[in-house]
Amino acid sequence: MLVSGYPHPGEEMGTFVWFLSSTPPAALQSFGVKDRFVVMPLLLDTAVQASRWQGLHGRVALHADHRGTPRQQDDLVKGYVACGLTQRNYLKGTPLSLFRKMDSR
Repeated sequence: MLVSGYPHPGEEMGTFVWFLSSTPPAALQSFGVKDRFVVMPLLLDTAVQASRWQGLHGRVALHADHRGTPRQQDDLVKGYVACGLTQRNYLKGTPLSLFRKMDSR
């Protein structure tokens, strides 16, 4: 899911990307997919381009779902970092919604 004009934590508007990565490993393996994040670079590139087209200067917001296991969360963050994204640790505690605040991811 890609949403343009999403409030970018700590800054102006940006593009939000929700990367759905919960496909069961057995299902991926049955299709010969060895890396569950194989489409991540393509999705992030699309999000950055959409952000630029909307005049949002390439700002993209992502997160590691707090409902995932610690390993799933860590794997997702590692994938983001491997794609060249940076963590905004200084935003820790910034409200994301009425019920959630930014964590270190």
